[in-house]
Amino acid sequence: MPDFRFVLVVLLPGFLAACLEQRLTTNPKQNEYDKTIEALLYSLFIYLTFTTIFRSLPVSVKAEKVVGTDTIHYSIVASPLRLAYPAAR
Repeated sequence: MPDFRFVLVVLLPGFLAACLEQRLTTNPKQNEYDKTIEALLYSLFIYLTFTTIFRSLPVSVKAEKVVGTDTIHYSIVASPLRLAYPAAR
C-alpha cells in the first residue's frame, strides 16, 4: 500500500488555507475534487512564497539505501525551525 503521508504533509497548508478562505467568504458548494484542486493551488502558492523568501523548502524527502539490499527507504523530513521562523517574526 502506498504511503500517503507525504501527500498529506504537502497539501496540509493548502487545505488549511482553503478552509480559512471558505469560512471567510461565501462560495457555492464545492465537491471533493474542487477542494483538492484548490488545496493543491494554495499549497503551490504557499511553498513558492516560502521558497522565495527563505531560499529553502520546509519539507523534503530523504532517500536512504538499505545496506545489503537493493531497497531504498524514503522518509519525510520536516524542519520545525524553518516552519516556526515566520511565526516568530
